[in-house]
Amino acid sequence: MPDPPLTPAKHTLKRLSEDFGTNPPTPFVELGVTSCFSFLRGASDACDLVEAAFCQKHHALGIADRNTMAGVVRLYSEAKTAKLRSVIGCRVVLVEGHEFLAYPRDRAAYGRLCTLLSQGKMRTVDGQWQDKGECHLTVDMLVEHSENVQLIALPDEDIDAFTETLPILAARLPTMQHVAVSYLYRGDDRARIARLDALAKGQGLSILATNDVHYHAPERRPLQDVMTCIREKTTIADAGYLLHANAERHLKSPEEMQRLFADWPHAIAATREVADRCTFSLKELQYEYPEETVPGDQTSQDYLEQVAWEGAAWRYPDGIPDKVRSLVERELVLIGRLDIALNNAGIGGGLARLPDIPLDTYDQIMEINAKGVFIGMRHQLPVMLKQGGGSILNTASAAGLVGSGQLSAYAASKHAVIGMTKAAADEVARKGIRVNAICPSFASTPMVEAMGDAMGERHGVSRDDAYNMIASRVPMRRVADTMEVVQAMLWIVSDANTFMTGTTLFVDGGHSLVG
Repeated sequence: MPDPPLTPAKHTLKRLSEDFGTNPPTPFVELGVTSCFSFLRGASDACDLVEAAFCQKHHALGIADRNTMAGVVRLYSEAKTAKLRSVIGCRVVLVEGHEFLAYPRDRAAYGRLCTLLSQGKMRTVDGQWQDKGECHLTVDMLVEHSENVQLIALPDEDIDAFTETLPILAARLPTMQHVAVSYLYRGDDRARIARLDALAKGQGLSILATNDVHYHAPERRPLQDVMTCIREKTTIADAGYLLHANAERHLKSPEEMQRLFADWPHAIAATREVADRCTFSLKELQYEYPEETVPGDQTSQDYLEQVAWEGAAWRYPDGIPDKVRSLVERELVLIGRLDIALNNAGIGGGLARLPDIPLDTYDQIMEINAKGVFIGMRHQLPVMLKQGGGSILNTASAAGLVGSGQLSAYAASKHAVIGMTKAAADEVARKGIRVNAICPSFASTPMVEAMGDAMGERHGVSRDDAYNMIASRVPMRRVADTMEVVQAMLWIVSDANTFMTGTTLFVDGGHSLVG
């Protein structure tokens, strides 16, 4: 029998996007979701949470992991498949003991929230190097970074103490407009929620309903208990009040949450209001490679080696130990290698007939799609030539193989990528370097989403109908999942494929067969 993989395959929705309908907007949006990216606290991953949300008729789902944004990409990806709107946020836990759900309204606020989390993970409040896995944040730090970040206060167990601290927090944090309330099923829920409602109104705030979700379904509660015991270094038998008293911290349907909070409809409405004010989406982000500030004529690698040895000499003034020297040398060699390079530059430019494409749009497409790949290989090849081998993969497109009406500039740029790939492959084939191109067609990416939106607007149809129009051009009658393209990429550059160079690999569902 073959050995099992060292790491299991990523858990993802087994159904494709076209298998999901679109749930209509609901009055309630769950914003208090803790996923498995809250280490040893959340017992469900994004896939389970999103699938449960879709089946329960949720229209949107918020994520608020503990002092981290680590889980937002997975939620966004899975939610996009299920046609759910993902609301991006986190759970901010301060060293003073206060906790908040934090939801940025726009990209700038998202950046400030990420900066806050980074600062908390880098240094302690005293300015010392932070321990791994720790994040120390203060009220002062939150005040500094809270502009346009919607804050929802999570009440203390001790309501009397919370009564004293809430006015102070409200005065210092003007973007805090809500207090979270949940059913704890301890017998005093209605009285406690009513008291928090009055307390919030007294400060000009509103309560906001959440189920403080830690898992997607009740049957996942035993796992959450085990994770709690691992975190607290105890056993199930001895955990006692460290464990939740029941299995109610699961995702509940909008209908059920409306029933529970029937006497506080404003708590339900607040969830929708917060979600609707969050205009930020991860699709607004893109990779931005930082400028390398390297002095003189040094390369990045030369400068890194210089500062590494200077740092080692400072750290060990009596001489660098042999073990440390060996480790630094090994790491610098590893960093200096470039065994695989992917040039994935590409913008679409929209749909337009050739005479209607502005020259500046054409120039921009060629600058990014073709010149970007050229510049990438221009820097990658010298490194690979010096080390005696490597593999370069350029992302072209099915539009670089066949005619694509209303995409003439884009098609021209991708034809150029294929031409450069073949020329470069011929130049370095005898040097142990392989250069290939991959040609996907329509895949579930922001570029294709934008194309679908443009087609839908042009033809007066919904986004789903526009996607169906796009898919109808593919013999397999669907667009590719991004992982299908990634798997092909991994094979091309892997050691399982050592005799292919100058080749364009079609990953297009048969699109190139019919043009």
